[in-house]
Amino acid sequence: MPRNAPMIHAVSQPAFTDYPEYRTDNVVDLAIPPRRTRARVVALDHFNVVVADLDRSEAFYRDMLSLESCAPPCPLSRDTARWIYDDGDRPILHLNSRDAPRVAGRDDWSGDTGAVHHIALRCEGHDDICARLDRAGHGYQTNLIDSIGLRQIFVRDPDGVLLELNFFDE
Repeated sequence: MPRNAPMIHAVSQPAFTDYPEYRTDNVVDLAIPPRRTRARVVALDHFNVVVADLDRSEAFYRDMLSLESCAPPCPLSRDTARWIYDDGDRPILHLNSRDAPRVAGRDDWSGDTGAVHHIALRCEGHDDICARLDRAGHGYQTNLIDSIGLRQIFVRDPDGVLLELNFFDE
């Protein structure tokens, strides 16, 4: 047995008296091979937007979409970032100021997102969101896909990110 193999200790089992390794007073070590996790995407975790004005962007997501904002973890602070949470308390959107501390992969930020066209969010309250957007003077477009019971709103956030808001069976 390899030295670094994970070990568990089995508790006493019913004895076979002819075989000392199965005695009830003997603890047996069993080697367990490391568990392999199948590579897969479990869910979309979050999207990150570098914004010109944190307060303005936070207000848009809060006031238009009823998303809640919380302070991000260190080394970020509310001065440089806001994490925006969905109804299930998941931080689905990270808003970062242009001067937020960067980690690997962010140092070369150019503002170009390549082929990314939009971010889609599953929502509730189609008419309420339309009314909020109207009151705030935000332009938007709507779409209806009857065959799957889907109503959509397309709107840009204050930094130009195209959002697709999806409402099923409303």
